[in-house]
Amino acid sequence: MPPKRPARRSAPLPSRSLGASEVSRNSHKGQGRTVVDEAEDGDLYGAGDVDLDVNTDVDGDSVTGGSPSASASASGGDMREMEESIKRSMAVDAGLRKAQKQQHLEARFEEQTQALEDRIDQRVEEYRRERMRIQDAQLARLLDLSRKKADIESNIIKEAVELADAYDAMKAELEAVLQGRLGDVKEALGALNALEEKATRELMDVKAQ
Repeated sequence: MPPKRPARRSAPLPSRSLGASEVSRNSHKGQGRTVVDEAEDGDLYGAGDVDLDVNTDVDGDSVTGGSPSASASASGGDMREMEESIKRSMAVDAGLRKAQKQQHLEARFEEQTQALEDRIDQRVEEYRRERMRIQDAQLARLLDLSRKKADIESNIIKEAVELADAYDAMKAELEAVLQGRLGDVKEALGALNALEEKATRELMDVKAQ
């Protein structure tokens, strides 16, 4: 009786090639996991479920019953297709990451620009209000000084008029006093002349006797 051949192991079925859209969808699942991360971890293509080597049985025969060279060619084709799919998915994922990063940078730039413009507008408004406040204070001070100047000028004019009136009154009073004194002096001189003439006549009469 011929010896029995050992039982063949059932080889795992080759994994189907994932399309670029499916790989891209898988790359965005989870918390920021990319196609490269999943490929390195073996999650994207199910590590352990697919044997990347030529699938043969323990006797070296092909699983499909064909020749080993045909099986190797088919497996090589699957690997090349898988590599191309990975490259395409990585390119798509890189493009998406670049676009997202660019959008994030543009949004951040717009936000920072808007914040800067808001701060500039706020500073300009604060300076404008401060300038208006200082100008109002200076104008109020100028008006107050103008009123004080007008009051001082009015007081000066009033006091000058009063001084002129007082001068005229004092001048008139002094002239009156001087006129009165002049009359008194003339009267005194007349009386003195009369007395002198009388004394002279009496002296002459005494000499004549």
